[in-house]
Amino acid sequence: RLRHPNIVLFMGAVTQPPNLSIVTEYLSRGSLFRLLHKSGAREQLDERRRLSMAYDVAKGMNYLHNRNPPIVHRDLKSPNLLVDKKYTVKVCDFGLSRLKASTFLSSKSAAGTPEWMAPEVLRDEQSNEKSDVYSFGVILWELATLQQPWSNLNPAQVVAAVGF
Repeated sequence: RLRHPNIVLFMGAVTQPPNLSIVTEYLSRGSLFRLLHKSGAREQLDERRRLSMAYDVAKGMNYLHNRNPPIVHRDLKSPNLLVDKKYTVKVCDFGLSRLKASTFLSSKSAAGTPEWMAPEVLRDEQSNEKSDVYSFGVILWELATLQQPWSNLNPAQVVAAVGF
C-alpha cells in the first residue's frame, strides 16, 4: 500500500462488470498538463508555484524509487500528475508501473507516450528508475516553459528524434 502526500491515494476498486473502475481521492484542479497548457497559465502558476510543483513530483517519485522493491512508473508525464485545491501535485496512473525485482526492468510494451519517454524505452531496451528521471526532466521543461513537449512533431517523429 502506497502512502505519501505526493502519491494519489488509492481507495478501492469496482471489479464487477460493467462498471469496472478505480476509486481514488479527488483532486479538484485536474491534471498538471491541463493546468500548464490552458490560457492564463503563466498568471495562475507563477515561477514559485511551478517550482513547488516540480518538488512535489520529485518527492513522489523519490518515494516510489526508494520502496523495497523500487517501483518504476514507466509512464510519468504531466497528464498523469494530478493537482489538488492547494496546488499540491500527486503522481497517479500506475498502469505501466512495475516492481523492480532485478537490476533492470524490461519495458517490452509499446504503451506510453513518446513525448515523455526516455530514449532507451523508445528503443525497447532495458529501463530502470533513470527512465523515470528522463521523463521528470521533460516535465521540468514543461514547468519552465509552459509549452507542450515536442508540440511541432507527431509521435512517430518524436520517436525518431529521441530514440534513434
